[in-house]
Amino acid sequence: MKLLLKKLFRDLLTSSPARGGRPASNRTVLQLNGLEDRMVLSTAGLSGSTLQIFVSPNSTVELFESVSGANRQVEVTGVTGNPQFAINSIKATEITFLGGSGGSSAIIDDNDGMPFQSNSTITFNGGGSNNKVFLDGSRSIDTAGDYLATGEASQTEASLTMDNLTFDFTSAVTSVNDSIQLAGPLNVTTNSQNVVLSAPAPETQSLSNLGIAAGIFDYSNMGTVNLTETAAGAQINLDTSIAASLESQFNVITDNTGDTVQIAATPSSVSTGVQVLDRDSEVVVQANSGAVSISGVPGSTSVILGQLNSNQEFVTNGIKANVHVSNVGNLIVENGGNVSTKETVKVTQSSISGTGLFGNNAAVVTYGGVGTVDINSGQLQDSYTVEASSSTASFSSQINLFDDSSEAFSAHVFLDAKTDLRVSLQNETSKAGKLFIDAPGAKFENSNGVVDAHFDGVLSSQIDFQGFTIEEQKS
Repeated sequence: MKLLLKKLFRDLLTSSPARGGRPASNRTVLQLNGLEDRMVLSTAGLSGSTLQIFVSPNSTVELFESVSGANRQVEVTGVTGNPQFAINSIKATEITFLGGSGGSSAIIDDNDGMPFQSNSTITFNGGGSNNKVFLDGSRSIDTAGDYLATGEASQTEASLTMDNLTFDFTSAVTSVNDSIQLAGPLNVTTNSQNVVLSAPAPETQSLSNLGIAAGIFDYSNMGTVNLTETAAGAQINLDTSIAASLESQFNVITDNTGDTVQIAATPSSVSTGVQVLDRDSEVVVQANSGAVSISGVPGSTSVILGQLNSNQEFVTNGIKANVHVSNVGNLIVENGGNVSTKETVKVTQSSISGTGLFGNNAAVVTYGGVGTVDINSGQLQDSYTVEASSSTASFSSQINLFDDSSEAFSAHVFLDAKTDLRVSLQNETSKAGKLFIDAPGAKFENSNGVVDAHFDGVLSSQIDFQGFTIEEQKS
């Protein structure tokens, strides 16, 4: 089992001198004079009810509401004449990037209101690379936002809907930066195979590799962000300890088979949720500073707590905040590379806590609806206690404890008539571990490394052990 877990885990013009001779004649000599480079200027104009804006290479245009009220006007700066247009006469807006490799920008300023008619569509297209769209403003919008991006090569568009507007992005747009505050959640949907959450700037988070068009989405001022992954076999990597401004909740929803969610870091002020909706997926929590909650498919989803250290061994010292796991097939706590901290751990029917196991001794792992709980202890004289939290509580998960250290390992098991514990203790070294059993009122049967505890003639609990000696057996 230990080797299987490790394999699972292992699974960037010079002139010449004048010569002597007769004096030159007074004949006029024709010459070619170089002209200044002329750059195509950005322009804006109406074509019927469509506002058309052409953005020259390596330049920026900005749209904002310059006149409010019944005769609302949108002003376009960064183009010839900085013209204004009546918003009520504009049914659609097209912003075309005219190429260039340095990138051009379009800024939508919402400080005084969105400079568009409600229910209209704003399309960004053209050519070039590194073109960016900024949605900015101090006004809070009383709606949610929906961002849809696709990783399919045949699909070259992305879209954002909010405030009764639709923003369409073609592959001419590299990134979108949205800092407009939403009252509702920001919902991001993608079928890309490799999505990464990072923090490119203070108070800003970024979702990258979302798709062909506008594949980078930077955001701030969103209280709740929901990321839905619809592709099979996709990888989602959450890797930032910096929160976006106003953010309190980040959720990942995987909606296909064989997905992997890897949590390398979380902000301390943000609760992170992962919901697995299809089979054969896994969630790996390497490190967290904020609470993490994981819900999966019973009997199918695997949750792994641990990360590789410099010695390529797995440790759980990156777990610094609470983790809750529900409705999964396996919960694996992998700390076999711990050579520095003695573990004194208590395992109940619903929690794993103690000292030395996690990076913060106050961190607690809670669980429910879990088929099997596997814990790989460290390399020191660790001590584990397995018992129900009360006399009326019982275990519904199989508990497996593994030890491969050269130090003495001790396991204390407390049983009563309601405990209903199935625990397996595996010591994979030549040095025997010590097993203590306390079960008042029980009768024991001990045969071939299996202890059965009977209460009133009924089999209540079973302890399967290998590489342990029974030091004490109280009944």
